[in-house]
Amino acid sequence: MWDNSTWGTSTINAVIEHQHAQEGLPTSGLSTTPFFERARLYALGRVASGCGYVLFIDIEKCQELGIEQYRVNTLVHHPAVPEDDEVILVAPSGDISEQVVVKVERVCADVQPHSR
Repeated sequence: MWDNSTWGTSTINAVIEHQHAQEGLPTSGLSTTPFFERARLYALGRVASGCGYVLFIDIEKCQELGIEQYRVNTLVHHPAVPEDDEVILVAPSGDISEQVVVKVERVCADVQPHSR
């Protein structure tokens, strides 16, 4: 067993599974980070090429809409990526409303000079 997991279905088990199973498995939570550079890294993907988008989310609006927030570094003894300071958002309906997005920023990988 990982960390402080429990037997059966529980919130802590869901948080642990969500953040440790980073192989693209579907979960009901949306991973977020308060750090722009970490968000940029995920927006650009493992290869860090091309462009992607970073969404800025209003945490107070999330609270108003009843969206649960689970801070991984607080709940999990050994987070998979502690530098993310990951917060998993889970909406009661399963869908996170666009109302929580306050800004969208396009990010692109740095252009590397061609070598000759």
